[in-house]
Amino acid sequence: MGGSDDLFSERGRSRRERLRELLRGDRPVGLEIGFGHGHFLVGLAEAAPALTVVGVEYQGTWVARVAKRIAQRGLDNAYVLKGDARVLLTLDVPPARLDHVFILFPDPWWKARHHRRRRMFTPELLDVLARALRPGGTLLLRTDVPAYLASSSRFVAAHPAFDSAESADDSGEPWVGVTTRREKKCANEGVPTDQRLWRRRASIEVSPT
Repeated sequence: MGGSDDLFSERGRSRRERLRELLRGDRPVGLEIGFGHGHFLVGLAEAAPALTVVGVEYQGTWVARVAKRIAQRGLDNAYVLKGDARVLLTLDVPPARLDHVFILFPDPWWKARHHRRRRMFTPELLDVLARALRPGGTLLLRTDVPAYLASSSRFVAAHPAFDSAESADDSGEPWVGVTTRREKKCANEGVPTDQRLWRRRASIEVSPT
């Protein structure tokens, strides 16, 4: 992921302060990392008005478009920022503040020169998420790339802060029935998709950074 410089610009600092204000309340919070065209983010905000939905994306054009759509629909429970989610999670999200994290159809970035810099689902990200998620909080991954699902599942299974029992059962969760643009495209083209849902263990403490 890129775009961390935007978080330290004057506009970025202002938006981060607004985010910190949102997080000071006690409403449940869901974070989508890399929201792209924003179909899932906007759909979830509409489907679950009691949930604060935050999105972080490094493509500025998409951030502007989704912010405009949020404003047009009058959604006061949705908020988007441009930048690196790992930086934002470390600096601005209090420990155990998030209830849900969504990583949906990320680009696998198979090329070696892109892998370490751009690949989203990494052990380093899991360390940051372990701090930010409350005990019992959920981490949802959806993808249409089986190899990406397998490698990400191995990362989570090796991390002590997450339940190693992989599951696709998300019945009763606020996002059930909310889809992404990519998901709809896959369905139309007959491309299979899959998901994994993990929960933050309550028995593992992570020191604040």
